[in-house]
Amino acid sequence: KYAGSSTGKVIFWINSGINAPDDASSWTNSATSIKDAIISGWTGLGYNSNDLSLIFSITHPVTDNTSNWTTRRDAISSAAKTFANTFAYQNVTYIDIGELYSGAQLLGLNYYDSGGQAHLTSTGYINVAETMCQQLLKYT
Repeated sequence: KYAGSSTGKVIFWINSGINAPDDASSWTNSATSIKDAIISGWTGLGYNSNDLSLIFSITHPVTDNTSNWTTRRDAISSAAKTFANTFAYQNVTYIDIGELYSGAQLLGLNYYDSGGQAHLTSTGYINVAETMCQQLLKYT
């Protein structure tokens, strides 16, 4: 759009996952670094930062506490919500997959990959992503 002298929003969607060794503090530090790098790069190219939208999410819940994720997920989710509220003026948004699907729902829908609950099936990822997009479009 910019090459054609138009304007529009550019969305960066950053999802952190179950395999990361994050706790709430390291998640926030990493998210801040990512946010700052994207905004700096964008404005360094001469574009307006108001045309950016940064969506942060953390991956799906589990029922088997894979990688101690159930325990870590709650703290990281809380930190992510605080992060999004703090930087809302920079068009930062957080969406919590756990508010859309519980681990029990993902299990019942057979969305977990056969290798365990760290990953979803292709169908699971597609359906979760579609649900997330539908939720985000409510705010446009």
